[in-house]
Amino acid sequence: MQRVLASIVLLAVTFFGSYVSSGQAGENYAFLVAVAEYDRTELNPLKFTRADIFKFRQSLVDSGFKAENIVLLHDDPAQLKNTRFLALASNVHDQLALLLGGLSKDDSLVVGFTGHGIQFEGDKESYFCPRDARLSKKESLVSFADVLKQMERCKAGRKLLLVDHLSQDQQLVHA
Repeated sequence: MQRVLASIVLLAVTFFGSYVSSGQAGENYAFLVAVAEYDRTELNPLKFTRADIFKFRQSLVDSGFKAENIVLLHDDPAQLKNTRFLALASNVHDQLALLLGGLSKDDSLVVGFTGHGIQFEGDKESYFCPRDARLSKKESLVSFADVLKQMERCKAGRKLLLVDHLSQDQQLVHA
């Protein structure tokens, strides 16, 4: 997983490095979400998602992103300073909207999700499973189509979406 993480960081740094060095006055921002623990009646836990997102965040900081410009939602209570950053569906929606609404055309944005993902049988849309996911309730999931729509409306001049989602056993679930 570290090779993949290193490749993603290199891609993000390369992608944004040329923009930042071009003299633009904008800032680099990131919105990162990781979930490892789920209700075990819904989804199995994941081992590396949190560690991966924490390392990715640090790599972004090391490459020049300001720590205060990175919004990180996860599900590790020992490292959470504020429950608004717990990786629940409502927090993902609220915090993403808050960040995207404040960006300008000179800014750059990286959005990254790591955790379980799902696609329902007969549905072209894919979803991220936040900590409070209920597979029987689509409204408890985060629609990647909605995330993309929000990113399209965002004024940031450069945008990158990274998705590392794992399916439970099958990606298609009968609705």
